Amino acid sequence: MLRAGRAKPPRGNMNKAAAGILPTRRGKTTLGGRPRDDAGLIRLLGAIAEAAGSAATVPDMLRVAVEEVCRFLKWPVGHAFVPFQTSSHELVSSGIWHLADPKRFEPFRRVSKNFPNIYRGLIGRAVVAKKAVLTPDIADKTAKFIYLDEAKAAGLTSGIVLPVTTDGRVIAVLEFYTTARTELDATLLATLDQIAHHVGRVAERVLARADQRRLFDAIEEIGDGIALYDKDERLLLCNRRYATSLSMIDDILKPGLKLSEEVAALAERGHYVGAGEGWVEKRLRAFRALEPIESHQRGPDGQERWFFSRHHRTRDGGTLLVRTDITRRKQAEAERESARQLLQTALDSIADGVALFDKDERLVLWNENYTRNFSTLRGLLKLGITFPEIVNILAARQSYVGEAEDFVATRLGKFRALETSEIHVRDSEGSHWLVARHYRTRDGGTLLVLTEITDRVTAMREIERARDAAERASEAKTRFLASMSHEFRTPLNAILGFAQMLEIGAGKITEAKNREYLAIVLKSGQHLLDLVTHILDLAGVESGAKEIALQALAPAQTVRECVDMVREEAVRREVKIINRLGALGSDVRFWGDPVPVRQILINLLSNAVKYNRPGGQVTLSCAPNGAGRVRFTVADTGMGISPDRHDEVFQPFRRLGREAGEIEGSGIGLALSRQLVQRMGGKIGFASAPGQGSTFWFELPGVESEVKNDAASEERG
Repeated sequence: MLRAGRAKPPRGNMNKAAAGILPTRRGKTTLGGRPRDDAGLIRLLGAIAEAAGSAATVPDMLRVAVEEVCRFLKWPVGHAFVPFQTSSHELVSSGIWHLADPKRFEPFRRVSKNFPNIYRGLIGRAVVAKKAVLTPDIADKTAKFIYLDEAKAAGLTSGIVLPVTTDGRVIAVLEFYTTARTELDATLLATLDQIAHHVGRVAERVLARADQRRLFDAIEEIGDGIALYDKDERLLLCNRRYATSLSMIDDILKPGLKLSEEVAALAERGHYVGAGEGWVEKRLRAFRALEPIESHQRGPDGQERWFFSRHHRTRDGGTLLVRTDITRRKQAEAERESARQLLQTALDSIADGVALFDKDERLVLWNENYTRNFSTLRGLLKLGITFPEIVNILAARQSYVGEAEDFVATRLGKFRALETSEIHVRDSEGSHWLVARHYRTRDGGTLLVLTEITDRVTAMREIERARDAAERASEAKTRFLASMSHEFRTPLNAILGFAQMLEIGAGKITEAKNREYLAIVLKSGQHLLDLVTHILDLAGVESGAKEIALQALAPAQTVRECVDMVREEAVRREVKIINRLGALGSDVRFWGDPVPVRQILINLLSNAVKYNRPGGQVTLSCAPNGAGRVRFTVADTGMGISPDRHDEVFQPFRRLGREAGEIEGSGIGLALSRQLVQRMGGKIGFASAPGQGSTFWFELPGVESEVKNDAASEERG
């Protein structure tokens, strides 16, 4: 341990120190008729001074003082009182005695030992006055001697009491007695009083040294390294642990070493591990700013340790440095970090998203897949964030599908009730589905596991859609068979009926009737043939068996051919057909298969004529739509279609309430037209209102559309 040594006064200076406190009055004085012994006084003071340098305790000092004063005065009895520990007004025997004749003075010693003195009598007067008091006759009533009988029995007559004080506090009382009556000698009494004060100062130094030793011993017992620096940053003292932690510079670690020199020497000798440029300045700044700092150090044996240094300012401007060895803590932290990284690696290898929350719903750890499931949380997750805060962040950033309040309330409820739930999450890459499972941990926390189920949900929905489509197809099939049965039965009944009439009435029916019946049979047969043809066409288009061969077509030529084919029917029904394609430029062309295009146009024109009114009109137009397509439009002035039947327009065998009318039809034409348009890469639609007629249109890719041209090539291939 480094500390300042005790100063022991040189023996040659003892006489000088003793002479300094002798009375300066010239001449001889006497004590009880004896001449003053200046040489004896010098020896007395020399002995006191020597004891001051060697006494380890106050009792040691008092023992020397009692012996030396008795020797100087040649008095037979000397004794030292000390204050009782629990009371500053009660004196007890210290056990320090000088007895010239122990057998003679034993009763006196015994009563003094067993009878506490509470600052009364001769002793009380000295303590109150804080100076030496002599009584020539202890039997005098004014002396108020406490144990007078024992003193008389021992033959004691006179006594001197010397209070020993320090900082105004009595730390001991010395009493001396003689068998010869002694008159008061003021000069000698003053000298003894000065000796008592000198003993007090010496005792004070002894007490201070004892306190210092106790302090040093306590510092040595402290588990931390302790060092004290003065206001100029020079080392005053340090304990063994501090010195051991800096053993690399034990050759220069001495009182007076400046901290800057200490740190520089440590850095130069490789004491600091990983200390780069500027470390010395950083260490000094922390010391001067009283800031804590950690240091990684290497000893002469190569062993590395960690220390944590704290700094405290002392009253005189110095600095107390406390160094704690935190190597075990650092090792434990490293082990915990290694275990945490191992756990994190294991968690990150799990395909599910995993997050652990403590009993207060604060986030403790999570894996990468948890963040990946909620990409909007990336960069926001941190230790201590609560589960409600996470849910509200997701709600604020709309990272879910649904209402915010419902989402927050549902997630918190499921989390706290440990209920499994499905979550529909939305992010920049689209949406996906998760299933959240919750498990309670032993310490009351919650483990949240998120499993990606998007593929499963998608598959289930595909299955549901396929099932719905199958159900719709089954319903459509049922309707189709019912309609087809009706459509086939009607012409077949007509054929069979009139054929039977011709058979029964052979030779009895007129020629005119025969021709009429045969015409009906032929017409019904033709209708049946058309119906079968349309059904086969529709089936072929839907199955892909009917091939489509796209080519560049001119609208005017195609429309003209179709108008000619329905003109006779229009004239018969008194419907006027208006062809507005005359203004269309010859450079307008479109991609299409000539046969299906004519089939579509004839179907639309035929319907417009059949379901029109006498005197009505059908307007046919064609023009580019500005989006790379050519639109054909057929508008009529017929009865129109009720809005509640619009969904049935393109369904097969739906004649929209005209089944029982006079107008012939199979109900397949529009369904077939839609299939054909779609096969050629086009669109078809209509607008209609009751009493206002109907407008049907379809669009096909224009020749200038390269995309559709490629599609046409694929169709042709």
